Amino acid sequence: MIRRDCERIENHFRRLASAVKCQFVGISGKKYETFSIKTKKIAIRKGEVRNIAEVEEELKEQKEKNKRLQEKNEDLLLDNEGLQGLMDQLCKDLNEARQLKSKAEERVEELHANLKLMKENAHLSRYIEKLVELEKLENTGKKFTEVQEKQQQRKLRELKTKAERVLWFSETFDLKLSFMEFLDNNGKTHSINYQEQGAKSFQELSKEDQDKMKEIVFLTDKFSIGEAAYHELTLSCGGKVYQGLTC
Repeated sequence: MIRRDCERIENHFRRLASAVKCQFVGISGKKYETFSIKTKKIAIRKGEVRNIAEVEEELKEQKEKNKRLQEKNEDLLLDNEGLQGLMDQLCKDLNEARQLKSKAEERVEELHANLKLMKENAHLSRYIEKLVELEKLENTGKKFTEVQEKQQQRKLRELKTKAERVLWFSETFDLKLSFMEFLDNNGKTHSINYQEQGAKSFQELSKEDQDKMKEIVFLTDKFSIGEAAYHELTLSCGGKVYQGLTC
């Protein structure tokens, strides 16, 4: 075999091929066949030919290389087995992570629903907390049987308003307060009728009366005026308009 890195032979073949290509141009027929069977002899030097010893040495090197590649391949197979085990573990962890994510999303949806419910009922919670904090529904004056009949009527009207405020939630059941009955210490019965024609709700008042009512409520809230002070306002000339009203 000729050496692959022999420049003299390579250059000679290149020049010879170029000359033959040029000589083929424009010929055909018998002349083409005669020219095609021509041969060319070239001289090969001893140093340009590979000997048996070199071929055997190269073969030995290739065998060593193949051996190293085989060992490396075996190591890769072992690594692949470990990699496969790692991939199986990663798949297992991924499935567990997906399950945790699904549970977390369900929990988030539940928390969103609870938060929405809390926001919707926030005004109810504030109302109840305010009632417990202020304790404005308690009677701070004399007992019912300790006052005269005229004052008893005022207390009944006050009780009527407070009872309606306490039982406001009945309207959420589409139920309206109609009638209440109480028994005093002397065994006498006292009734409160919420269907009386004389009583009016805030919505039934005229625009002028609604504005006056808002002004009174603003003053009582602004200056923390209690039920007793409001009771005294109803005794004034201007307060007579609001006797018996419910809001």
